[in-house]
Amino acid sequence: AILDSARLPVARQVPREYGQVAARMRQHPERAYPVGELAAELGVTAASFISDFKRETGFTPHVYLLNCRIDAAKACLRGGMSVKAAADRLGFPSAQHLSYTFRKVAGRSPQDWLRANRT
Repeated sequence: AILDSARLPVARQVPREYGQVAARMRQHPERAYPVGELAAELGVTAASFISDFKRETGFTPHVYLLNCRIDAAKACLRGGMSVKAAADRLGFPSAQHLSYTFRKVAGRSPQDWLRANRT
């Protein structure tokens, strides 16, 4: 399930290697993170990487990255960027795909979320 990353536990201690991968995803959510490459980097199988990452973060790498991308999309929208521009910047195949994922994660469309969260 995709969950709003604001509900992620923050106090959990993540082993350094997985914490570094998670930090990269947060810092550069626009990048692709092939599980096979991440697993090879840590010297484990792809299945082990997914299992260990989920055990340590509470999310699969894919769901974690989607949450990072939606957090970044929120910042883009607050900064005045269009949904299309945010989708292009964050590696979504289309504005529609970003909107669909945003709705699943945030519980509302990007436009509705922005109206409710203008500061």
